[in-house]
Amino acid sequence: MCRPTPSSWRSRDHDHDGPGPVEPDPGAIRERGIKLSIDDFGTGHCSLAYLRDLPVQELKLDRSFVRDIAVRERDAAIVRSAIDPAHSLGLILVAEGIEDAAGADLLREMGCDIAQGYYFGRPQPGTDVLADTVDPAAVAAMAPQRA
Repeated sequence: MCRPTPSSWRSRDHDHDGPGPVEPDPGAIRERGIKLSIDDFGTGHCSLAYLRDLPVQELKLDRSFVRDIAVRERDAAIVRSAIDPAHSLGLILVAEGIEDAAGADLLREMGCDIAQGYYFGRPQPGTDVLADTVDPAAVAAMAPQRA
């Protein structure tokens, strides 16, 4: 989500205990192998300042802008206006809420990196997804045991 949590930030002035400016510690974040995304970008508390200030690798554009891009030119313009800055900053742009082939095709033409939504598949347990790609015995071993 867009709001930082206290555990992911450090104070610029380590001797300062009160509220004040904070900045991410990109070295510590990278050392731990953590990759950050800004989710639901374009809504709520998400600000362009996060693109400037946070060590994120991925920007997830909120589905409210993506869902109707094939039929609403204003939504398509908003999506297009998010793709270029994301790429300029070296970020991966993920479009959430793709529900039809027309939307998926348009996003591909716009240069969107990743698209997700019901058009590609409904949410399902990880073990079901793995069942189609790995040894069934390995999947069974990972499945929760039922009483």
